[in-house]
Amino acid sequence: MFDGGYDFSNLLKTSDATTRGDNSGLSTKDDMSPTFFRCLLTEDERQQRIALDHILQLLEESFYFDNCELVRTHLPRIVMLSTECPVALLRNAFSDFLVKFRPDLDANNIVIPQQAASPSTFFSGPDLFVPVDTSDPTVKSIFLSSFLTTGRVSHLTRILAWHPTYYSNSNQTWQYIMNGNGPLLTPLRIYVAILAASSWNSSYVVQHLETEFLLHQGDPSWLQGIQNAPQKIQNLMEINALLAHQPWLINENHIEKLVKGEDPWTISELVHLFTIVAAARGLASFASSMGIVPEIDQQYIQSTSPQPDQESTATGSTGSTEEMFDLSKLVEQLREDHSFSEDREMSEKEKFAHFSAAETAESNSVTDDQTVSHQLLKYNCESSNIRYTDFDVHTQKGLAAQDFSWSIQGYSQIKQFYSGEAADIIDETFQCIKNLTYDSFNTHTQVDTRPFRLAIWYYVHRLHGIFHDDYDYAQVNRWLVIHLKKFIKKMISWPASITALDVRNIGVELQPQEKAHLALLVTEARKQVELMYSLRAIMNYHTHH
Repeated sequence: MFDGGYDFSNLLKTSDATTRGDNSGLSTKDDMSPTFFRCLLTEDERQQRIALDHILQLLEESFYFDNCELVRTHLPRIVMLSTECPVALLRNAFSDFLVKFRPDLDANNIVIPQQAASPSTFFSGPDLFVPVDTSDPTVKSIFLSSFLTTGRVSHLTRILAWHPTYYSNSNQTWQYIMNGNGPLLTPLRIYVAILAASSWNSSYVVQHLETEFLLHQGDPSWLQGIQNAPQKIQNLMEINALLAHQPWLINENHIEKLVKGEDPWTISELVHLFTIVAAARGLASFASSMGIVPEIDQQYIQSTSPQPDQESTATGSTGSTEEMFDLSKLVEQLREDHSFSEDREMSEKEKFAHFSAAETAESNSVTDDQTVSHQLLKYNCESSNIRYTDFDVHTQKGLAAQDFSWSIQGYSQIKQFYSGEAADIIDETFQCIKNLTYDSFNTHTQVDTRPFRLAIWYYVHRLHGIFHDDYDYAQVNRWLVIHLKKFIKKMISWPASITALDVRNIGVELQPQEKAHLALLVTEARKQVELMYSLRAIMNYHTHH
């Protein structure tokens, strides 16, 4: 993920300039590691070897000509490449470099930084994560593609590799909305993604996006704070905050404010923008829910890095027996014929009663502390007073899916104002995660998990006031226990507050890969929520103007 195109021409020249200190290249005071190593990102083995030899020569010369400044600057990236690079040639070369020059590093009091023990503080265990040198052809292709486009196999990608089918679909979506045809320029696409991820306090995702922003020639001053961005972008603060915390409040008036005035947005730009912020917030939510830690070369101080619980990290166990749904009983119920619940006729009053009862006070897990960290407040300064609040089915107006659905109205809005291809790709990702199943629950196999998966999807929609009249919301409380509902609610309200204890005490005994699958369902359901509300506002504005 975070894959983005970049012009790699003249990068060897840049590397030379870096070493010499010429004005023609980046100075060593800049965070230029991504640029310095970009010449390695080629499938041409001969060119890759030439680039590698050139970089190793520059690094070796650094011990003698610039007081090791180049090595100091790039050492975290060198360590990462020596252990987490999927290309054996590069991985072995940088590993050998560290061994060969260890005495020189020690002599210059240069400490080799230590890798994180795991891509996640929430999960640990031997052979839990797919190794970067995997022989699995599908995952190997994913890792190589990620490295060749971003210079890394991110910890996010390592966890998503548990579900390669989903990764391929979601990455295709990300690639299209960030690099494909569309009305927004690439730096602007990345910047609005930064705004979205920062609204949920995701330092991990923001750091990756900030790097991509600079690599795509974005204005560095914008990264000092949104006050340095054009007024047109500053005008997005309110709607970005509402989409993050109370999307049901978005209406055509918000759209009108953005498309009129001195720095107006076009409808096409807004539709493109809404697909980006929904996707970026999805990445932020998933990264927080999985406790993903930054890669070693990230020089961003992450005050909001996820912390492991003192007792243990989350493995297949999920807490005491009293706190968990009896897995055998759950599996037994799933194996029963459940079609009656979908076919039974219900009155509108009964449907609403079930919809209302799907969320109860005992499942509330929203933290009062929804404070954006100091490092990210610069992107949210004027909208920081907007917080998540529960949707009240009795006093607030939500959205009836029979009046505005993703599959009909939402899809058509993207197709009309942005791209038919984008609409197809986004829809394919939704369908992929909704249908993704391994027909198992922990060690139990040949289990139809569809009722459980649907309950998660519709519960997320229920939390945001979206009502589907063809779903019996009584199924939510049938399949989702309180601890699981609390976890889901944290994911869609303030995912930065999720801890290892939350993941371990999820209420159902699931393997780490299954917990990631569950989190992806929540992520995509929440993404669809955001698109439905924003695109409905677009449709209503367009209808009345």
